[in-house]
Amino acid sequence: MHWIEKERAKYNVGCELSRRGWVVYGLDHGQSDPMTDYYNPPHWDGVAEKDGLILCFDPMDYKIKMYSEKLNAKILSTPKGKTWHLQTKDGYIIAAGTGLEPCSRYGEEGRKAAARLVDRIMEKVQKPPAGRIPGFQRDRNWTWVKFREKPPQEVIEALKAAGWGWSRRREAWYNPNGAEPPECVKEIIDRY
Repeated sequence: MHWIEKERAKYNVGCELSRRGWVVYGLDHGQSDPMTDYYNPPHWDGVAEKDGLILCFDPMDYKIKMYSEKLNAKILSTPKGKTWHLQTKDGYIIAAGTGLEPCSRYGEEGRKAAARLVDRIMEKVQKPPAGRIPGFQRDRNWTWVKFREKPPQEVIEALKAAGWGWSRRREAWYNPNGAEPPECVKEIIDRY
């Protein structure tokens, strides 16, 4: 998808989110003027917030930093191969997906595609994955465990012994083989 089409698609989604009560940051309706050779098409920065959740549509790195400071949140980059992600303010990704391309069409067709995409996203907000443990997430073949604060040393040792590693970027423990966390970890995830 060309960057102009991507900007049009993001703008259509941003308008739909705004209609549904999301706080949409950086939505610009554009001011192009062919008489003065001024080109400023409608666009959106790709960050929206509602009910403590943040929705990101592939924002630029400098926008992530700016909105992280503005919202007092840890905004993550959109996962590779995805065009959007939904996360909590503390940096836990709830859902991610694709589907931006149909929204790039002009007029009513693009607006309807944006409405369908937002409907799919809202379903993920209302129906969290079955059996989800707070702080526990699967991403492709990887398993992630995130604690609100540093867990006891024996939990850290149990994770290391089970082959888990620490990601500074995500500030979470991971297992690239998709293994379940040890039982001692499952018991305390919601406490730490």
